[in-house]
Amino acid sequence: SFNRLAAKEFNRLRKRGRPGRSDSNASLHKHRIRIKRVRYATEAVITSRKGAAGLVDRAKKAQDALGAHQDAVVARRQLRRLARVTDHQGAALIAGRLLERQEQTIADSRRQFRKLSKRMERCGRNVWA
Repeated sequence: SFNRLAAKEFNRLRKRGRPGRSDSNASLHKHRIRIKRVRYATEAVITSRKGAAGLVDRAKKAQDALGAHQDAVVARRQLRRLARVTDHQGAALIAGRLLERQEQTIADSRRQFRKLSKRMERCGRNVWA
């Protein structure tokens, strides 16, 4: 049943644990994919399971935070590449400033995700208890 599938996806996510502060970008990206699986499976039972809508909402927010993180990681990689290949001092300076912004976005997204992840897990435990 869809209820069993959704509970199984949530329990897989929960058993893997929340990523720590020092987890790699790749690890966070994989975690985002796991959250997406939980979200989609839970959406299938949203009308039949009390609290499922809240879990879906929290999963979306956690997914969005990790999406912003992933976007900033990719942008940072591209900006570093640009800064290395340009001979134009102004372009290198602008790339450096944009890199600083991406670093801040990465830090903010990680911090936001930690909060959202706790809320999502708490809600999920209530839904699938």
